Amino acid sequence: MNQEQKDYLLKVEAEINKMFYEIHDLLSDETTCAMADGLDALSAEVIPLWEEKIRNDKQTELNL
Repeated sequence: MNQEQKDYLLKVEAEINKMFYEIHDLLSDETTCAMADGLDALSAEVIPLWEEKIRNDKQTELNL
Protein backbone atom coordinates (compact mmCIF):
# COMPACT_ATOMS: atom_id res chain seq x y z
CA MET A 1 0.00 0.00 0.00
CA ASN A 2 1.53 3.30 -1.03
CA GLN A 3 1.40 6.49 1.00
CA GLU A 4 -1.42 7.95 -1.09
CA GLN A 5 -3.60 4.89 -0.39
CA LYS A 6 -2.74 5.02 3.32
CA ASP A 7 -3.64 8.72 3.47
CA TYR A 8 -6.94 8.06 1.70
CA LEU A 9 -7.75 5.21 4.07
CA LEU A 10 -7.01 7.40 7.08
CA LYS A 11 -9.20 10.16 5.65
CA VAL A 12 -12.12 7.77 5.09
CA GLU A 13 -11.65 6.29 8.56
CA ALA A 14 -11.77 9.78 10.09
CA GLU A 15 -14.98 10.59 8.20
CA ILE A 16 -16.61 7.34 9.34
CA ASN A 17 -15.58 8.04 12.93
CA LYS A 18 -17.03 11.54 12.73
CA MET A 19 -20.34 10.24 11.38
CA PHE A 20 -20.41 7.48 13.98
CA TYR A 21 -20.03 9.94 16.85
CA GLU A 22 -22.55 12.35 15.34
CA ILE A 23 -25.24 9.68 15.24
CA HIS A 24 -24.10 8.14 18.52
CA ASP A 25 -25.86 10.94 20.38
CA LEU A 26 -29.12 10.10 18.64
CA LEU A 27 -29.13 6.39 19.43
CA SER A 28 -29.47 4.24 22.50
CA ASP A 29 -26.37 2.57 23.93
CA GLU A 30 -27.65 -0.82 22.81
CA THR A 31 -28.08 0.33 19.23
CA THR A 32 -24.67 2.00 19.25
CA CYS A 33 -23.00 -1.20 20.43
CA ALA A 34 -24.79 -3.20 17.75
CA MET A 35 -23.59 -0.76 15.09
CA ALA A 36 -20.02 -0.96 16.36
CA ASP A 37 -20.15 -4.76 16.32
CA GLY A 38 -21.51 -4.66 12.78
CA LEU A 39 -18.77 -2.32 11.60
CA ASP A 40 -16.12 -4.55 13.19
CA ALA A 41 -17.56 -7.61 11.47
CA LEU A 42 -17.75 -5.78 8.15
CA SER A 43 -14.18 -4.55 8.35
CA ALA A 44 -12.96 -8.05 9.19
CA GLU A 45 -14.48 -9.25 5.91
CA VAL A 46 -13.83 -6.24 3.68
CA ILE A 47 -10.27 -5.24 4.57
CA PRO A 48 -8.67 -8.51 3.41
CA LEU A 49 -10.60 -8.27 0.12
CA TRP A 50 -9.51 -4.67 -0.33
CA GLU A 51 -5.88 -5.58 0.38
CA GLU A 52 -6.09 -8.43 -2.12
CA LYS A 53 -7.44 -6.08 -4.76
CA ILE A 54 -4.55 -3.68 -4.15
CA ARG A 55 -2.03 -6.54 -4.50
CA ASN A 56 -3.69 -7.69 -7.72
CA ASP A 57 -3.73 -4.14 -9.11
CA LYS A 58 -0.03 -3.74 -8.30
CA GLN A 59 0.77 -7.06 -9.95
CA THR A 60 -1.17 -6.01 -13.04
CA GLU A 61 0.80 -2.74 -13.18
CA LEU A 62 4.08 -4.64 -12.89
CA ASN A 63 3.07 -6.99 -15.70
CA LEU A 64 2.36 -4.11 -18.10
